[in-house]
Amino acid sequence: MKTILVELMVLGVMLLIAALALVPTTQAALPPRPTVPPTPIVEPPYKPVGGWIELRAQNAPGGNVWTIVQWQDALQTWRDVVEWRGMFDETRDAIGQKTWWVEQRDFGLRMRWLVYLETREQVVCESQPFDAPRENKQTVVVPVECK
Repeated sequence: MKTILVELMVLGVMLLIAALALVPTTQAALPPRPTVPPTPIVEPPYKPVGGWIELRAQNAPGGNVWTIVQWQDALQTWRDVVEWRGMFDETRDAIGQKTWWVEQRDFGLRMRWLVYLETREQVVCESQPFDAPRENKQTVVVPVECK
């Protein structure tokens, strides 16, 4: 008799659990969450260390005139900086102007400017030797008088 009673109790508990599982529950809706856009990761802007050299050529000729920068090696030989070759950035009132960025690794190099006709057969301006910038954001202005 005890086993039947235990079995009936177990069966009753199981029926109660099944009945509770079938009863629909009503939950209160959660309040809406504010939509916050994700915070973007902002990297600081790249700020290279360097300076500028600026040629100001008085009486600059018109036409196909080119400039080039040369650096002086340990044997006092002038060598072209191939990347620093081009026409004036602007010419105003017969003054030709050209500017180049100088990286920190080139600070203090001995340099000079040449201005020549496109064929490079005739140099029309040659600057005195000068030193590239020695500190960040320094501009070395190189004046030259053309022939």
